[in-house]
Amino acid sequence: MYAMDAARVIPNDAKKASGEKLRPSVMSMRNPIVDYAVRVSFWWEPKPTEPKQKPYVLPVRPDFIPGRIGQQSSCFTVHMHRADPVDNPTMMTIKVNAAKKNDIRDELHRVNINQFTTYYDLDHLSKEISRGWGF
Repeated sequence: MYAMDAARVIPNDAKKASGEKLRPSVMSMRNPIVDYAVRVSFWWEPKPTEPKQKPYVLPVRPDFIPGRIGQQSSCFTVHMHRADPVDNPTMMTIKVNAAKKNDIRDELHRVNINQFTTYYDLDHLSKEISRGWGF
């Protein structure tokens, strides 16, 4: 399992195109910088009068919509073209003992975290029904 403080992805000296400090935080999909990054990714050319944004790796939390992405409560990264590599000292790898896998699944199931509540589709619902009936 991997974990990190996503806000630490943005450098301390990061600035918006306006020159204002870019706060190191997880952004919504509606943040103007995220919107800019997505538009540029699809070959949109900024107007000559529009200031260009320095490229960064941006931590983004998707809009909460029904379905798998919303259910996972995850944060993702948008890598703007030509963004500098990021070194996040909070990034960690947590090894899970394979012998404890079923115990961990059982504990998660008790707090309603299971395949269906994570992936929210019929395939995973049927797996949870089968699990409940011991199949």
